[in-house]
Amino acid sequence: RAYEPQLMQPFVSTLAKSLLTMAVFDKEIHCRRAACAAFQENVGRQGNFAHGIEIITTADYWSVGLLSNAYLKVSRSIAQFDEYKQHLIEHLVHHKLTYWELRIRQLAAHALYELTELDTSFMTEQVLPILINRCQSQSVYERHGGLCAVAHILRRLHELRVVC
Repeated sequence: RAYEPQLMQPFVSTLAKSLLTMAVFDKEIHCRRAACAAFQENVGRQGNFAHGIEIITTADYWSVGLLSNAYLKVSRSIAQFDEYKQHLIEHLVHHKLTYWELRIRQLAAHALYELTELDTSFMTEQVLPILINRCQSQSVYERHGGLCAVAHILRRLHELRVVC
């Protein structure tokens, strides 16, 4: 059953961000693909998802199939749009860098490397202070994720010649 776009309007931003976060950062391939399908369906039915057409051309069933591609390539193509950039970065910082599985923490740190050039000031002013504090955490997962992310972000900032 379809809802009128006017009825969905108050929820569109939150729904779009949630679907795209799941489409690129969920561990399970079925969930990533289902989120892509749901996003695509809503773009078609609602017509009011920001940059919907541009996003569904890069975030599709096949492109999110490989976890590394979803984290490193697809997330970057989505993050080029201001409506989604900080939400994706914050999800990595607050959820994926503290995840129990090593590979997810490593992919999250590498994804932050890829996203750094899209908003260097947000990374230096908001993200790095959080991650530097995590480097002293008692939790091994938090400490490891923080260290990996700080290293990747600083390396990218150095390559971009950004002075902190």
